[in-house]
Amino acid sequence: MRNAEADPSAVNGWCLGWCALTTCCGVGWILQMLDREAMAEKHDLKYSACGGCLTAFCCSCCESIQTSKELDYIQLQHRGENGYTPNEKMEAIPQAPLAHQPPQHPQPPQPLKQ
Repeated sequence: MRNAEADPSAVNGWCLGWCALTTCCGVGWILQMLDREAMAEKHDLKYSACGGCLTAFCCSCCESIQTSKELDYIQLQHRGENGYTPNEKMEAIPQAPLAHQPPQHPQPPQPLKQ
């Protein structure tokens, strides 16, 4: 996410580089490893280069999800300091489950009585 601050669009140079490296050479995990290392340095998190390399190489999906969850947690810690402050009226609250009702099917036509 090194380019995210400079170019916050959905598709930036970092994203295109990852796609190209993954598609052509299968080494997109290297960018993920570098991205996670940069995040760890920026937010003063514990980071092991060996562990980061293995995680990104062996399961890049898991690494992406873990990085995303860590960033979400960091943002929640700093809520309101310089980041997003949620609107109280827009909070998602779990809803009570709806009682199961059988589907309503139309009744077949009745034969005419003569």
